[in-house]
Amino acid sequence: MRTNTPWFILAALLAAVPATDAFAEAVKRSSKTSSSDEEDDESSGTEDIDEGTMLRNQAPRLEGLPEEDGRVGLRETLQEQYNRPYDNVVYRGAEVLQLPPEFVHGARQGLELIYLRNYPGALEHFGQMDKDYPGSGLGPVGRGLIYQALMLENFDFDYEPQYETSWSQAKSELTAALEMPGNQAWENFLMVGVVGVEAIHATRRYNYVTALSKAMDAFRYLERCKDLAPDFPDLVLADGINNYWRSVVALNTKLIPDGEDKRAEGISQMKYVETNGIFVAAPTSLALTFTYLEERDIKRALGTASRGHQMYPDNVINNLVLARIYIYMRRFTQSEEICRQILEDDPENERVHYYLGLVYSRTKRMDQAIAELEQYLGYELIDEYRATTLYRLAGFHYRKGRYVEAEDLYSQAVKVNKHKGAKKRLERMKRLKKEGRISY
Repeated sequence: MRTNTPWFILAALLAAVPATDAFAEAVKRSSKTSSSDEEDDESSGTEDIDEGTMLRNQAPRLEGLPEEDGRVGLRETLQEQYNRPYDNVVYRGAEVLQLPPEFVHGARQGLELIYLRNYPGALEHFGQMDKDYPGSGLGPVGRGLIYQALMLENFDFDYEPQYETSWSQAKSELTAALEMPGNQAWENFLMVGVVGVEAIHATRRYNYVTALSKAMDAFRYLERCKDLAPDFPDLVLADGINNYWRSVVALNTKLIPDGEDKRAEGISQMKYVETNGIFVAAPTSLALTFTYLEERDIKRALGTASRGHQMYPDNVINNLVLARIYIYMRRFTQSEEICRQILEDDPENERVHYYLGLVYSRTKRMDQAIAELEQYLGYELIDEYRATTLYRLAGFHYRKGRYVEAEDLYSQAVKVNKHKGAKKRLERMKRLKKEGRISY
């Protein structure tokens, strides 16, 4: 079960990321106070524990309590913390990156609006951030992410001019900001995102040389950010993706040398960021979903996608993946419900018609399936998706005994990008026709 993204290219780009000790240190610290959620809880029995041991294991009695003035000061401190205007994660991010809490809160709020698919609200928010923090790069980065999200919803490039304008402004502002002291960790982190997204965008355009060059630039910014903010949990995502996908590439191709299989470690690192990330927890959940699909672990993929749906019910990108997962699980009614919700959120979404076509075909509603794929073919599609859709549509016609239409559609798929499956189907049809088993 493969994702639509050319993962082996992305993996090769990520394979050069050196590992960091940030994750190991963070896990070491957290293990002192909590146990893994995958461990069995076998500590509830007390049959073999004597009374002395139980007493020793009790919390110690508090001695040397502060005087009344001290207790008043403690209460005031706790009350001050209770009345703080932002969530604790904001102050954690402010401390790690040495930024004002209100700035961290503003950045998180803008990203949250994108995840919620409130694009008008996000555009307005990042416009205000431009005014409040001129030259920070945050405004144009936010706008560029909105346009990228819109394109990923349909796997198209309709907003490429707007994205490129925003990205050019972001790079200009961040390049200038990096020349001045202060906020260096944050600015390098933003540059990791900016250049990393450029690499992914180039990969979608099949410009692999450009993608590799951009990826290497992103790695350099990443290393600088690690040096400046070693406790920044979001950086562990790069290690997780690197460890997992590098291992996948090494096991399946000769693009990179064989090495230790670090898939489990990579998944663990991504799970850490999903729980502890300051800015990228939500995208990490989506990364985990694709990872579990690669692992053919549909149950866990459903878990992360479902959690994403609960938190961000209108997020079209996550919902498209969730619809696919339900198809894999043959839960067609639920897949159709998600597809209908996508059309409610975005009536102009194109990709959803492909998934509806699959749902209808597998529930024996072939006329509806054909209509959905024909509608999808009416959009401007990249060659990969057009050929795959022609191949699917040809199969639908074949199942209805429309052999002329099927042969024509298979031929079109081969013409578009030499689709191997379509070529094999054409050869099979010719053989069956020659044997007299089908006629047209």
